[in-house]
Amino acid sequence: MIATPSIASLSRSTYSVPDVDRLRKSFPGRPWQNYKAGHYEDALRFAIKINKKDAGPFADFIGVELGKRGLNQEALTFFDKALKIDPRYASAWYNKGVALYNLGRYEEAITCCEKALEIDPKYTSAWNNKGVALNNLGRYEEAITCYDKALGLDPKYTSAWNNKGLALYNLGRYKEAIERYQEALKLNRDWLASHINLAVLLSVTNRHDEAEREFREALRLFKEKEPKRLEEALRYLEKELETHYDSHSLWRAKGEFLKALGREVEAQKSLQTAEELESLEIPDIEHDIVVKMLPPIETWRVVKAKVKHLGRATPRVVIDLVED
Repeated sequence: MIATPSIASLSRSTYSVPDVDRLRKSFPGRPWQNYKAGHYEDALRFAIKINKKDAGPFADFIGVELGKRGLNQEALTFFDKALKIDPRYASAWYNKGVALYNLGRYEEAITCCEKALEIDPKYTSAWNNKGVALNNLGRYEEAITCYDKALGLDPKYTSAWNNKGLALYNLGRYKEAIERYQEALKLNRDWLASHINLAVLLSVTNRHDEAEREFREALRLFKEKEPKRLEEALRYLEKELETHYDSHSLWRAKGEFLKALGREVEAQKSLQTAEELESLEIPDIEHDIVVKMLPPIETWRVVKAKVKHLGRATPRVVIDLVED
């Protein structure tokens, strides 16, 4: 008898990014300079003085950039500022919903999606994200209705197909869930979450040869994609170190990311630098950023161990992996 599987989780809620080139052209002087320096309140204050019409998108943009760094609570402040400038700015409502979702505040996230949809009923991402939040609250039928709305607007919306599959899985409707994952993979063969979810359900329904193929494809994609994510995070840290060279927590984080990538010699140098700086007791203003960046390292280590297990497993062994 096969144990109840752990299915890969929903696709992450992602932010809607404003037109950066337009904003850069609208605010070439003090607003952009202050934004680049990390003085976000000053940046927005100057932007409002120069062009209040575009200041809403500028506040939204700052919120998105904070949210992408994992600073979702801080991002909320700027989404609220954007909505104070323009209460009918659908993108800011949507992005506020993403931040709330990422903070686990699902009911509030749903309300924000609904606000965005009042303004723009064809906002496919808002329909999808409303479904994601509903699914997290166990309201699976309502979630499916939202995914159907999104797919009615965009039949090639891969994330909505995957997420609908997960809602159907949660309702025990495995055959329908399998079909939705297969639909997602027709649109994007590299969608890691759908390969994992499909493999689990094929295994549960005793289609072991097919499950084996999906597990192997998931393993291939995982090995290909995850190091790239760590490389991106590493590039971000190196950029931060250009302006905060004496931050021991940034150096320590860099060392941890290098270790996860198997670059032990470089990792030890970074960790040694961190220890030397820490011994000098220099105030470390970047600590909060690092606290939010390090959890993915632990996720990476856990998943690497599970992937090794997957490489030796038969399809009858259900593996719990993170989503794409």
